Parts: sequence; structure tokens; C-alpha cells
Amino acid sequence: MPFQVQSQQLKWSTGSTDATTNVSSEIVRPYGGRISVQAVITGTGTVSVTATIQVSNNGTNWIDADALALTGTTTDTDGATIDAAWAYLRVTLTSITGTGATATAFIAGNAA
Repeated sequence: MPFQVQSQQLKWSTGSTDATTNVSSEIVRPYGGRISVQAVITGTGTVSVTATIQVSNNGTNWIDADALALTGTTTDTDGATIDAAWAYLRVTLTSITGTGATATAFIAGNAA
């Protein structure tokens, strides 16, 4: 079976109406493969974002699998991998601060 990559981006900025609420990526179906998640934040001055990687086997009830907390001056990045065979995965950006801050979550890995 060939290796296929499913890649997705979620963008969130302090200028959007979603900046004060949780916003989630579309649901990814990893089909038992390793999934990597990278979060990047950019802006002016001190910027920060918190992202939670969530997994589920039914697509309705979510478990927090990992968290990324980024803080930097104009930019920062961090990442994590999920190795367990969960049926569904999503990234939820839970907070963002900073002048002109924009956060992006990148999700990549095996897909059916």
C-alpha cells in the first residue's frame, strides 16, 4: 500500500471574530499511521498561541492528546507526533495574543 500524505492548515488571527473562542481544524482520519502537527505563530512584538491536539474513535467525544504552547518575539514554532491508532484527529487553537498575530496549524501524515 503506498504512503499517502494528508495535509491540512488551520489559520487563526487576532483580527478574526474567532479570536476569543475555540476554533478547530477539520477532522483528519489518520487510519492508524503517525500524524505530525506543527504550529507556527507570527506577529509584531510578543506573540503567543495555545493549540490542543485532540483525538477520538467516534468523531464526537474528544480526548486531549497533546498541547503546544508557543511564545516568542515576532515568531515561534513547535510540533508533536501522535503514534497511536486513533480514528480521528483535530487541532483546536484555544488562545492567541499579540499585535497582528496569526497562528497556523499544519497536520500531515498517513491517509486512506
